[in-house]
Amino acid sequence: MVKWEDYAALKAERDSLAAENGLAAKAVQIFCDVIGSNTDVIAEEMGMEGAKAILAAISATGNMPATDAYLNSVRAEGVEMFANEKLKLSELHARNRDIEMVKANDYCAMIAEAFATQLRGGKDEQS
Repeated sequence: MVKWEDYAALKAERDSLAAENGLAAKAVQIFCDVIGSNTDVIAEEMGMEGAKAILAAISATGNMPATDAYLNSVRAEGVEMFANEKLKLSELHARNRDIEMVKANDYCAMIAEAFATQLRGGKDEQS
């Protein structure tokens, strides 16, 4: 049996590691871009094989699909929270018989839910 406190601590640790991983991925991508735009200069110093080896190693390091998927799931949770708030507002406006606001909030919630699906890699195309 797992205590809620243990689960919450593991989730916090996971979120922290994922955030650091996301920053590392961005740093690697920036480094890749700099190396890629200076391949000729590097090749003059190290030879073309050395430059290719550096680019291959950096590219492999920058490919973090599990991190990307996790960060997108966290983003999707936030978007779903927004959608839920819009649905709560919709219920409030329904009690006040403000049909136009109900429609607007329902529409916002629908768009947010579709975007959350995109973030999670659903069938809709990501932008």
